[in-house]
Amino acid sequence: MYLYADGTDVHGNYYADNCELYVNGEYVQSICKRFLINSIYLGEYAAGEQITVEIKHLNDDKASHTLYVAQLDTDAFEECIASLRNGQESRLNVNGNVIEGTYSASEDSEMFLTIPYEEGWTAYVDGEKTEIKKTAGIFMGIELTAGEHEIYMKYSAPGYLPGCVFTAIGIAMLAVLVWKERKRCKGANDGEREL
Repeated sequence: MYLYADGTDVHGNYYADNCELYVNGEYVQSICKRFLINSIYLGEYAAGEQITVEIKHLNDDKASHTLYVAQLDTDAFEECIASLRNGQESRLNVNGNVIEGTYSASEDSEMFLTIPYEEGWTAYVDGEKTEIKKTAGIFMGIELTAGEHEIYMKYSAPGYLPGCVFTAIGIAMLAVLVWKERKRCKGANDGEREL
C-alpha cells in the first residue's frame, strides 16, 4: 500500500518541519517539507485489513491535507523489475524538481521510475518531448528504443507558467499607471508654477 500526501503547498513555510506521518500509531516519516518525497510505502496488508493513517502537525500552521492511497499492482511491478534487470543501465540524477542523465537499454523497453505519476512532469528523450506513461498504476514510465539515451525531466506545478504571465502583465500595467500618474502630477505642478 502506498500513500501520497499533497505536500508543502498547504503550509506557509516550505522549510519547516511541518508534519509527521503515523500508521497504526507507529511513526513512519516526516512529510510536508520541501524536497521530501511525499509518496510513502505503508507496508503490505491483507484484503479487508484496516489501517489507521494519521498526520500530526508540528506547529500552529494548521492545514488540510488531501491524501491519495493506492494499492500497488504487484504483478505489473514484478514485470517492470524483471525488465529492469535485463540489459538496462541507468545513470539518472534527481535534483529538486529535475531528473537528468543517461539511460541505456539493450532492447526496446520502458524506463520505469519509482516516482509517482503526476501531472506537471515534462520529459525529453534525446532532446525531443516524450510522453510519460502511468506504470504499475502509480509510477512514471517512458518508452525507449534500444541504445543509450539522454533523459531530461522537469516538474512544474500546474498553473505556474500562466501565473507568471499574469504577474508580469500586472506589473507592466502597474508601471504604466505609475508613469501616467507621475506625468499627470508633473503637468499639474508645471501649471501651478506658470500662475
